[in-house]
Amino acid sequence: MHRSSFRPVALAVVMAFGMSGCGSSGPKVKPVKVEGVVLLDGQPLAGATVRYLPLDGKGESANGLTKDDGSFRLTCLNGLDGALPGEYKVVVTHAAGQAVEVPGSQEEAQKLAEKMMRGGGMGKKKSSSQPKPKSDVPPEYSDDSKTPLRATVPSPESSVTHKLKSHKS
Repeated sequence: MHRSSFRPVALAVVMAFGMSGCGSSGPKVKPVKVEGVVLLDGQPLAGATVRYLPLDGKGESANGLTKDDGSFRLTCLNGLDGALPGEYKVVVTHAAGQAVEVPGSQEEAQKLAEKMMRGGGMGKKKSSSQPKPKSDVPPEYSDDSKTPLRATVPSPESSVTHKLKSHKS
């Protein structure tokens, strides 16, 4: 008898997960492709982590890694390309001389996205005896509560540019 009552429950669970976009538990909303570039003092910033965090604190965040030319593409936690529609604060982190893991497959990209969502970062861990690398990015851009960077998804432009300024004279 348990078997017949189990089927509707299992079906409901499968449907709930199947209706989610970017890992959300609400109705299915498809992620929107988000590509852009990060510039620091007008120069491309390679190897930086770009995180889009929902302003309302409710939706799903999305992450990306900048290439040598400063370009990035966002990915949701479940590995789908893009971000859910909405308003975001943008956090950019980067450490000078940080070794960066570049995913070679969709599966590796998804694992890396999950690690980033948990705040694990993208660099390979260094021994604790080594000093923490100095960040190239001014602290206000790396702090979730202080970043002045904002983005709307979908963007009116086909590509977004995040311009960061250092405190160098």
